[in-house]
Amino acid sequence: MLTGSIKALIAKYGRQRLVRTMRGYQSLKQSGEISRLNALQYALTVTELRSCIGRCSRLIFGAGANNAELSIRQFLMVRVSAVVKLNGAVLHALGTPDSSVYHYIPPDWQDLLRGHGFKVSSFWCSLAWHGFVAIRFAKGIVNIAQIALASALQIIRRTQDTLANYVFFDAMASNNLPQSGTDGCSQEIFSWYEKWSGRVTNLDALCHGIYDAEPTATNKIPVVGMRWPVPPLADTWLLIRFLIWSAIATCLALFDLLRGRWWHALMLGDAATAALVRIQPAANLAQEYLFTQSRLCHRPLYTYEAEQRGAKATFYFYSTNSEPFARPSVHQTKLCGWQAMNWPRYLVWDDYQVEFVRKMVGESAMVSIVGPIWFSTSAIEPPQLPERTIAVFDVQPVRMSFYRLLAQEIDYYVPSISVQFLTDSFNCIQSIGAQMLFKRKRHLNSKYHHPSYIQLIERMGRWDKMITIDPDTSAYKLIEKCSAVISMPFTSTALIARELGKPSCFYDPTGMIQRDDRAAHGIPIMIGRNELQAWLEAVVLPMPTR
Repeated sequence: MLTGSIKALIAKYGRQRLVRTMRGYQSLKQSGEISRLNALQYALTVTELRSCIGRCSRLIFGAGANNAELSIRQFLMVRVSAVVKLNGAVLHALGTPDSSVYHYIPPDWQDLLRGHGFKVSSFWCSLAWHGFVAIRFAKGIVNIAQIALASALQIIRRTQDTLANYVFFDAMASNNLPQSGTDGCSQEIFSWYEKWSGRVTNLDALCHGIYDAEPTATNKIPVVGMRWPVPPLADTWLLIRFLIWSAIATCLALFDLLRGRWWHALMLGDAATAALVRIQPAANLAQEYLFTQSRLCHRPLYTYEAEQRGAKATFYFYSTNSEPFARPSVHQTKLCGWQAMNWPRYLVWDDYQVEFVRKMVGESAMVSIVGPIWFSTSAIEPPQLPERTIAVFDVQPVRMSFYRLLAQEIDYYVPSISVQFLTDSFNCIQSIGAQMLFKRKRHLNSKYHHPSYIQLIERMGRWDKMITIDPDTSAYKLIEKCSAVISMPFTSTALIARELGKPSCFYDPTGMIQRDDRAAHGIPIMIGRNELQAWLEAVVLPMPTR
């Protein structure tokens, strides 16, 4: 009974908070001030944390000491100012009379919020902030203990868990691992890297952070999991060095935390992994460490240690849908997060992405064009497809309670436009006697995706000349079997189709997209149903049957 009452109270609080957050959104939207949130996020991206400058210990930051403030800011942007978190707190405050922002933000950022005209509760924000830092400090101690225990066990068992020549992929999930279908092909990041001409040669293994995953392989190169980016320590003296560092670093972080210098406690866990890399013999380090764009700007401290000792640190784009829509007015939405990147090397798809990276981080950025990069896959095989099958790829709209937290200045990825995109595509494809193949990016989730979109998808499953595909199916394999591809602006499938030699276009049913938008990467943009119809007739009808 008591549990039920607590759940009811939590649910009631959640509903009230949602109503106030939506009220705050409507207030900004109707007053034409929704751009204030974008301006705030941009300021958090580019403004230095003055309280940290010149006060960061080399003991904690090691080889990354010269970039310590930037490392802290990068960490905060991913863990604290993530758009839906901070925007939600600000919108809730705006939608609640005489209320202030309550969120775990450091003092520097509290001042920034005030400078952008938002009321901030110093007491509650500071209290929540110290609680957050305490949790990160505790997690840092846990990371230290896990490294020490794993190293001690390796020493006791006298095992040498090392690899002579390997690379390490950060932030992987199970669908990023090789999963060959009946054709023996797997199109994910490990298989892409194995085929890439610029990779490290003579590899013994491709490693990743899913340490409990079953070992697999790509073209006979083992793909194995590791808990950390290097193996545990296998020498007693090296373990003693790590324990000495850990004791001093923990005491320093705690002492500084008690006197208001929170950044050492915040970064202790990251610093522990960096210390493991620093103390480990150089021969045990990976030749290259690769980071996906889901990391955005957050470069781990251990990459500075690895780079100083001869390893590469590489950031790669698995997608091209990173830029906001171009606008005819002078005002343009500012991208947030990208400007704080300082990766040593970037892998991109084409010249458009080269320009994007250099615009974000500077002309000196080391950028390599490698074409489309495979990322995730599954063992699901595409079915046999009829002649003249057109693949259609959309962007799934989410519930408005989540979408509004993004505070978009242009409302494009909303249900009404998604519905029009799909129905127009289907009608045009049907009118030329072709069949539509539709693949969503993800499985539907009633708590996340918009109800009207879910209802449309359920109806589409009953339409004639409509083939719906399991979202886990490889987009590459589907596109290879299709005659042409229609994509919603600006999804990466359009570029994959071009790479595979298939006719490809972006379709905008609204006229909101600018034809010369560089985010299209040179893919033609069809605006309105008549243009889409004409494009399909031009590229599909002349094709001979197979």
